[in-house]
Amino acid sequence: MLEYIFYAATPILMFSSLPQTAMLIRTKDSKSISALTYALTWLGVGLLLARAVTIGDTALTFGNGVSFMMVTINLSLILRYKQK
Repeated sequence: MLEYIFYAATPILMFSSLPQTAMLIRTKDSKSISALTYALTWLGVGLLLARAVTIGDTALTFGNGVSFMMVTINLSLILRYKQK
């Protein structure tokens, strides 16, 4: 049963960054978004991804890989639009 909870959490985590990504692209404004928060999230998801790869869990690797990519995109956009 507990494993199903993890599988349900994976798509939520994978796509939780999409609304922020859409807003960043649409408004090109990141003044009110904390780059530090996204940097720490990036680090945390990166460590989870490394753990998933190490233990050989394909589902966790895929989920954390997509999440890592989304957080990387958001962090890049935040830093890009903060400079303007």
